[in-house]
Amino acid sequence: PLVRAAPMAFDHEAGRVVLVAQASGAVSPETWTFDVCTNTWIQMHPRQEPNGVSQLAYDADSDLTVTADFFGDRRVWAYDLEANTWTSKGVVPMVLTRQPRLVYDSATGLVLMQAATSEIESEPSELWTYDVDSDTWARVAQAGAAVQARAHQGVLAYDASVDGLVSYEPLAGMQLFDFRTGAWSWSGSARVAPDVDFMWGPSGGEIAYEGGTRRTVVFSRGRVIAYDARADRWEILADG
Repeated sequence: PLVRAAPMAFDHEAGRVVLVAQASGAVSPETWTFDVCTNTWIQMHPRQEPNGVSQLAYDADSDLTVTADFFGDRRVWAYDLEANTWTSKGVVPMVLTRQPRLVYDSATGLVLMQAATSEIESEPSELWTYDVDSDTWARVAQAGAAVQARAHQGVLAYDASVDGLVSYEPLAGMQLFDFRTGAWSWSGSARVAPDVDFMWGPSGGEIAYEGGTRRTVVFSRGRVIAYDARADRWEILADG
């Protein structure tokens, strides 16, 4: 069937990828896992699953994969792979106008959510932390440049090398969020970051922090670029 959304996250404890496939016309998503070592997909068939999903984030501190039901009741859901159970948590505290972006902050052990709460693109998105164990939220104060989480464009990652967020948007370019100052900013090379054409959702647009080389990697439509936040330097790895 036609799949309209299939977010993934890597469960470090289990050593498997968790994927939730939302097929068009399906009553609920399907939970799958992928074992890279054996090249094997398994449909998990948990007792209950979310009505809909946004991005997934693996919370290493709690050993749970977290998502927000953007298409349904706006509840947070947490998946325990070893127990093969989804647990319904509380409702997100903000009004969501687009799918939120979720990343895991390894320094604090909290999940971060960037959410657009207005249809006006000049309005900044909100940034919140989420503690899955206590099911509690806290809003993060932001200063500096406005960052809008658009529907099918832009990506967000947590960069452990600088304990900050890297946001890449086609219109706004690349921005850094420093938790120590609570501010978004452009560094020197950020204003001239290599262009990545995200087009629309199904054509791609992915980001990940690569711990081995301590760089953030952005991919879309065959172009792969890497950003070293410590050196403030971009490198084009593949050019389409």
